[in-house]
Amino acid sequence: MNASSCRFRPFRTLSRPVCRVLGPMMLLVAAQSHAAVVTVPTMDTSALAAALHPVGLTITSVSIRNGQPGQFGTFSNFEIPPVTIRPGIVLSSGDVTSLGPLAAASDPAYDPASPPPEVNSQMTPEPDSGGTPEFDEYGSTGARIENFSASYDVAALRVDFTLATDIQVKFDFIFATVEYPVYTSSYTDAFLVFLDGTQVTDQITYDASGNPVQVGRSFAGLETIADQNTAFSSPHGLIHHLTTTTAVLSAGHHHLIFEVGDVNDHILDSAVFIANLRAEAGTEGTDPSDDNHGPGCPVVTDSPMAVTACPSSRVSFSASADGDHPLRYEWRKDGVAIDPDVNPSADSDNLEINSASAADSGVYDCRISNSCGSAFTSGAVLTVCVGDFNCDGGVDGTDVNDFFTAWESGDTIADVNADGGVDGADVNDFFTHWEAGC
Repeated sequence: MNASSCRFRPFRTLSRPVCRVLGPMMLLVAAQSHAAVVTVPTMDTSALAAALHPVGLTITSVSIRNGQPGQFGTFSNFEIPPVTIRPGIVLSSGDVTSLGPLAAASDPAYDPASPPPEVNSQMTPEPDSGGTPEFDEYGSTGARIENFSASYDVAALRVDFTLATDIQVKFDFIFATVEYPVYTSSYTDAFLVFLDGTQVTDQITYDASGNPVQVGRSFAGLETIADQNTAFSSPHGLIHHLTTTTAVLSAGHHHLIFEVGDVNDHILDSAVFIANLRAEAGTEGTDPSDDNHGPGCPVVTDSPMAVTACPSSRVSFSASADGDHPLRYEWRKDGVAIDPDVNPSADSDNLEINSASAADSGVYDCRISNSCGSAFTSGAVLTVCVGDFNCDGGVDGTDVNDFFTAWESGDTIADVNADGGVDGADVNDFFTHWEAGC
């Protein structure tokens, strides 16, 4: 016999029934065995930074801007097709402790309007809403978020990072909610990402239809109920695996602020799974991801190591991965693929630079692919110590003499500024490096 409780919770001018039906299937949750995403709630910002597995950029800090314990965590094991994503971080307007498949959802009597407590949480005690000013400003400006009144229970995480060179930045995400399918377009929970600021124009993440990621517009044609990994499987839903690519960012410091929140009330949770933060060239915007991840897909087992070298020395980087064969290798410098016609080792597991020059300094990584998908190694910095021009392990007057010998003969090794010519500008740049030492 089912037990049920039902009450109304008014928020602003909107209200909806919040009923909880406890059927036999719910009582069997602990006894059921389900393949499930594994979530680990944590407020440890070092753990959150590590879980993003950054490639080609350096995370300098992670900070929690808004939210309660339980709204932040790491995830793994999101691997059962047709919806998969690499391990990463999870943010929720509810509690991330238990986001595996809901046994109750297979009960014919299951009511998606009243999901169980695992995905039906109020995180911020009233009268506080738990929203953020930037979320409210964005949602209420130009009707960007449909039917928006106010934000509640917003989990906001700031990630600061540095780039060694001018390049674009990418991340993959899946946005999921138990607001779907009953309350779509009424309680339009949303996922926002702000780049280097919190103004409306700093928000960079949109769904594949060009709308801010939200329950409602984003779920018009993009939704799937076929996920087998989480509580957001049938009859609930999530938006297909997407990738956001920024514009080209200048070398130096930048930050992203990830925010997911309830809209118009505190209840019925939404979550975002974020992974694969990387510096990589691409088409600016948000598109369906080509990074498939599942059984047989590449898993990196060895990444290149940082190297400091002198001019004209030989440099080698190696990479390896497990996965279905054949595996394809694509080496990149500063996020741009190296042409195998220029360096024939660029499509092998071992990249060779036979005579390093100042132009070779940068961040190197490798994309390893097969028919299933791709994986990226961590980036390795190559520093060519121009001051040690003669490679004797020291920076002294003999390097000056040897540089001028090469410069006067027009040897390309003297093209210190890598502009394609050997001229007076290289002399100035050489002495700048020489005075700095190694």
